[in-house]
Amino acid sequence: MYSPLSPIEQALSQLIKGCKIAILSAILLAGENERLYIENHRQKRKRANKRTYIARGGVLLGAEGAFYI
Repeated sequence: MYSPLSPIEQALSQLIKGCKIAILSAILLAGENERLYIENHRQKRKRANKRTYIARGGVLLGAEGAFYI
């Protein structure tokens, strides 16, 4: 036979459930923060790379092209 929970047991049950939800949310946020941190560093490296454009307008001679390779 089922016995109803006392008010203290109900409150404790709700507290435990809230703690579980908070812990799971923290885990998810930590994982998301790690992914964002990695992507942010990747974007910073990408922006920091020096860009060299072969054609700067006009015709590129073979010797000039070899210089950029």
